[in-house]
Amino acid sequence: MTVHKVPDVTMKLGTVLDATLTEGRHRHFVNEWRGFQLLSDFDAFERRAPHCHLYLVRGRIGAQPKRAPSASKLDHAEDGYHRWHKRDAARLGELDTAAAKYLQGRMTRIGYSSDKWARRGRTTNYDHDFLEDDGTAPLVYTNARTLGASTTIVVVGGSMLITAAGIA
Repeated sequence: MTVHKVPDVTMKLGTVLDATLTEGRHRHFVNEWRGFQLLSDFDAFERRAPHCHLYLVRGRIGAQPKRAPSASKLDHAEDGYHRWHKRDAARLGELDTAAAKYLQGRMTRIGYSSDKWARRGRTTNYDHDFLEDDGTAPLVYTNARTLGASTTIVVVGGSMLITAAGIA
């Protein structure tokens, strides 16, 4: 069984609005994840498909990590946050997350809100279609058997990339 975990150091990209998943011939529109944190790896800008990840997690970033991550990872996360938002991170911390072991299908699109390139808190809504430009949709793993009960979602693979311009 494949199990994915949210790493100890991530960077916040924005907040989830909704998503569309496909499983076989079935399409699921998911709005239960609205307000979840949209995170990626501390080194997301260096990763290439199919090694990019998105983490959709319910909760707020805590003030202090439970264990001290390496300075190198924190520096990478700070640099990545700056590349995405064009400003320094207001705070670093962690979220309590559960292992995501239930394969739910593929994510074909995600709607998210981000204050990248704007004053902190002034958000713009974005919609990314993973199938555009002949892309391959990433796989979706959750910590619960049902989409609505899930609090940790890991989106991995496909042709997804994280760039300074957004999710590609």
